[in-house]
Amino acid sequence: DPNVCTQADKDSCRANSVCAKADDVVSCACKPGFEEVNGDCVDVDECQTSQDTGCHHLAYCDNLPGAFQCVCPAGFLGN
Repeated sequence: DPNVCTQADKDSCRANSVCAKADDVVSCACKPGFEEVNGDCVDVDECQTSQDTGCHHLAYCDNLPGAFQCVCPAGFLGN
């Protein structure tokens, strides 16, 4: 199928990116939570770049590769 990435196509993409193929033309795009910087897909630090992560005001934002999580202080539950 000319619109399905082969393993070789996928291998040609840089780390933290996904392969797409249309009319036999391969393209690679950064995965969600990553952005292209100097040809590489690097993690977006949502904790630093977002004014509102949705974390409770007592929780802290913990950046993860491609995502983030809200962490409550000891003794508290939720996000």
